[in-house]
Amino acid sequence: MVKILLVEDDPFLIDIYTTKFKEMGFAIASVADGGQAIRRVEEEKPDIILLDIVLPNLDGWDILKKLKENSETKKIKVVILSNLGQPPEVEKALTLGADKYLIK
Repeated sequence: MVKILLVEDDPFLIDIYTTKFKEMGFAIASVADGGQAIRRVEEEKPDIILLDIVLPNLDGWDILKKLKENSETKKIKVVILSNLGQPPEVEKALTLGADKYLIK
């Protein structure tokens, strides 16, 4: 079973994504705080991370950088889910190693 880690601070979106992915047969966990994201990734080794950019305590840019610098987490697929949709943000995410960038 594919394991997804959702890093999102909006409770409404957490509920929607979690419900939908469970219905589709995925295992999904979530964290609402950027500071907890790295620890959860290291503990759970998800197959894919759905990552918001604007988060409390540690933003998605810093999380993405740390994940891609770590030899144990750098190959995990990361999809950015963000309200920030300007071309410079998209380019930055892809340059830092995100696999996809989706605008909420």
